[in-house]
Amino acid sequence: FSLLLSSAFSICAASVDFTHSTLYDTKDFVGQKEVHLTQCDNGCLIFASTMGDGFDETPTNYDPYAENLIIYYGKENRNYSITELSRNFDAKTSLKTPLTIEAPAKISVMNINSPTDASFPIVLYVVDLTEAKKILHEVYDARAWPATMIANPLAVTTVMCACPFSLTEKKSGSSNGVTARLVGFENAMDGNIDDCPAPFSLPTQNPFDGLTLNINGPIISLIFTGASGVKLDASLQFIPAFDLSDPGFITSGGYNGCKKPSSGGVQSFRSTLILNSDIYYLDSNTNSYNVTIDVEPNLDGNHKLTLNDIGNNKIETINGYTEVSKQFDNSDSIQVVYNNFAGDQGFLLRYSAVAIPKTTTPGKPISALSTSPMTTPTQTPTTSGSYQSEKTVLSAVVVFALSRLA
Repeated sequence: FSLLLSSAFSICAASVDFTHSTLYDTKDFVGQKEVHLTQCDNGCLIFASTMGDGFDETPTNYDPYAENLIIYYGKENRNYSITELSRNFDAKTSLKTPLTIEAPAKISVMNINSPTDASFPIVLYVVDLTEAKKILHEVYDARAWPATMIANPLAVTTVMCACPFSLTEKKSGSSNGVTARLVGFENAMDGNIDDCPAPFSLPTQNPFDGLTLNINGPIISLIFTGASGVKLDASLQFIPAFDLSDPGFITSGGYNGCKKPSSGGVQSFRSTLILNSDIYYLDSNTNSYNVTIDVEPNLDGNHKLTLNDIGNNKIETINGYTEVSKQFDNSDSIQVVYNNFAGDQGFLLRYSAVAIPKTTTPGKPISALSTSPMTTPTQTPTTSGSYQSEKTVLSAVVVFALSRLA
């Protein structure tokens, strides 16, 4: 990995605190000798994800900074590194195996790195043990994806990763539906304690039409309605260009939309691979669409979200704290742009589209008794699909790469 990833960190903490869990990034440990994990005081589960084994400059090929972030568990009288925890999997199912801390406990992450050591993104998901035991859950890592079906689709399926990622489920002959939230499993259900919204929900379909989810953050939890046949694929190739034929969602980097406990605000997960400024593209090279965009913003007067309908030269700007809906008719390309969304500034955007059928010219009459009837074009709802032109994908890759090198 290039040391570009270890460039200047913000002095503010990256941790996101929920009622029964906390998410940590490397930013929470850089410059700190010890960080107390308060969720573990009454027992907890600790899951970890790192950037994997691509560190050629180290003997183990694993993140050297995470190897020197140490948790000492007195009841077992042993140390666990964040790297070690990130590599704990069930060999058959690829399920992540957490470090289980029993109460009472006083658990901290000890940082034995030098202040000048290069640091890289991690995700540490710490959840209260009592709450975790109430919920049937399975946790996976997008970087070490299972080769088999999801072990138990009736459980909450949580996927975490130290970099942005995407999930895809292909069309199947089984009945299924899904609801997704950008949080851990304890907040995955409707009526969750931290009032976390569902950026994506697909009613039960028979047969299931498939889905693609792009996650610009550290974690997502899915609840499926089908009892079998769930086969998700994960990719670390996060490309900010989405086909209008598929309904979906976009968030600013690390945003989840949950209310922060005891303050009524929101928090965003911060990492060097999760950008404060970015451009997304909603495109189609096959049809024009009537596009509906619903936005839940958390933006003060100094920050705005810009929606640019390129073909129609229509620009909408959004800020404030009230949900808004925008309509873009006869469109095939919309930019979603935001800049310098630090602190708690962010948004959740959902989009859906209705295809506009292409008008065809009626044929000439074959005879006086046989003519080609004219039909009035009607709008047809989009169906899920995975098509995207090479031109769109390649341009998006270039934009994505340049934005992260800027």
